[in-house]
Amino acid sequence: MNVEMNELPPPAPDANNDQSSAMDDGDDEEGSAKDVKKLLDEFRESFVACLNSLQPVETVRAIDAEEVKLDADVTIQRLIESAQNLEIDLNKKYLLFSTLNPEETVNQQITEIKTEIERKDALLAKFNKKLTDWSAVLAPPMSVNAPTKFSALPSKK
Repeated sequence: MNVEMNELPPPAPDANNDQSSAMDDGDDEEGSAKDVKKLLDEFRESFVACLNSLQPVETVRAIDAEEVKLDADVTIQRLIESAQNLEIDLNKKYLLFSTLNPEETVNQQITEIKTEIERKDALLAKFNKKLTDWSAVLAPPMSVNAPTKFSALPSKK
């Protein structure tokens, strides 16, 4: 069963297109949008090719395991390259955005740091609860007169 392009959901509309067009020059606006669309289509096609290469194919001829491995390696490498190209383009756009709107970048970093602090506070609270629970489990018994298996040992006075 091969995956076809029409079986995948359509690409999401570019929500940042309005922002990126405001950042680009008027002449470069269409070229940039076409480049992003081309990169997304390339990534999508390589993803489909990767899925198709990993699915069993029903053919008349015998398929060599080495041939399947080679085909999978090639399509996965193509997927990785297209993902890297897409990442490079997104990083360029983020760099452009951060130079044009430094206050927004700082606000985003502050939000990320606050979220990280909240996550670590929750983790500390969880560890403190576990510490309290284990301290209660490992605490010596409350009654001194309770018989233990070590009652034959002399007690310290």
